[in-house]
Amino acid sequence: MTQADSSDSSLGPRTVVWSSLERAETVRSVIKQAGLRLVGVGGPDPQSLGGLPVELAAPACKDLRVVLSDTAADVVLLASPGDFGAHKDRDDARYALAAHQRGVRVLTLEPVPASALEMTDGRWDARPLPAADTVRFVPMTRVTKAFRTALDALEHFGVVRSMSVSSVCRSDHGSLGARVFGAIELVQTLLGTPETIFAASVGPALAHGYADQGRESLRGLSGDLAATLRFADGRVASVFCSDRAGAWTRRAVLLGQGGRIEVDDGSCRWVRPDGTVEEDSSTGTHPTGPAVIGESIRRLVSTETQALPPVDQAAVLATAQAALLSTRTGQPESPATTLRVLGRV
Repeated sequence: MTQADSSDSSLGPRTVVWSSLERAETVRSVIKQAGLRLVGVGGPDPQSLGGLPVELAAPACKDLRVVLSDTAADVVLLASPGDFGAHKDRDDARYALAAHQRGVRVLTLEPVPASALEMTDGRWDARPLPAADTVRFVPMTRVTKAFRTALDALEHFGVVRSMSVSSVCRSDHGSLGARVFGAIELVQTLLGTPETIFAASVGPALAHGYADQGRESLRGLSGDLAATLRFADGRVASVFCSDRAGAWTRRAVLLGQGGRIEVDDGSCRWVRPDGTVEEDSSTGTHPTGPAVIGESIRRLVSTETQALPPVDQAAVLATAQAALLSTRTGQPESPATTLRVLGRV
C-alpha cells in the first residue's frame, strides 16, 4: 500500500473487523489511520451485533470462523478476538492457516493464542508453517520508525546490560495482557528469554465475560503489572504495564556499553557515556494509541515489512505465563518450566 493509499480508505485493503462495542471508536480511528476499507464487522458478543454494524457503518458478520474461511477481504482485524484460539475442541489454528493460504492478513490487538498452554496440542505450533505466525500482533514495537532507529543504533551501541519497558494505555486500546505481551516481546527480541521473572500486580482482574482460567492466560486481563526479569548472564530488565492509564504511552530505556538509548513511539535519543548526544529524533509530540496501531497495521500490510520475522510466540507466552504465576505465588518463576512442556528446552 502506498502513502497515497493511506490517505484514502476507498483505495485501501478490504477489511473485516471483529470487535467489541467498547472498542468501536478506537476501531474507527485505526481504520482511518491505517487507510483500510471496512467491508464487514462482527464481534464476540452476539448482543453487540445490533450496535456494531450501525456504529461502524458496515455489513454484519456473525461467525469469525466463517469469515476466516470464506471472506474475500484482504485483512481481518481482531480488535476483540473473544475466545478465538482458547478452546482445544475447536481447531481455530486451522481457520487461521486457511485465511493465510488465501492471502488474507490476520492482525490482532490481543495475543492469539493468549497462553503457552493453548499451544501444547501442537496445532498452533505445527511445522512447517506455525499457525501462530499467521496471526500478527499489533502494534508491533519493532515496526515503528523510532524503534527501528533504535535497533539500527544498537549495531554500534554495544551490549545492552539492562533495560526497562513501560507500556500503558486505556482499555479500548487493548487489554493488560496485550501490553504485557508487547513489552515482553521487546525484551525477548533484545535480551532473549529470562532465567526468572518476579512480578506483582494491582489486579490483574478478569474483564467481564471471561471465565477464571487460573490466570494462565493473557486473555481478558485488566489492571497494572510490574515485573523484574533476570537473565542467566547477569543482565536485567523491568517491565511495567497497564490498561488503566487513560492514555497511550510506550517507552523503553536501554543501558549498555554505548551509554543510554531512550525510545518511544515518536522519538529516539542516544546519549553516550560522556554525555554527548549521538542521535536525537525527539519532536516533543506523542502519537495516540490509534495512530500507533494504525501505523503498525499500515506497515504490516505493505510490502516493506512482509519479510518481518515472526514473534517467538512460545517464548514470549512462557515468560508472560511465568509473570502471571509469580503474581499469585509471590516468588520468582521460570519460563523454562513451560518451555519444557512445549518441548522447547
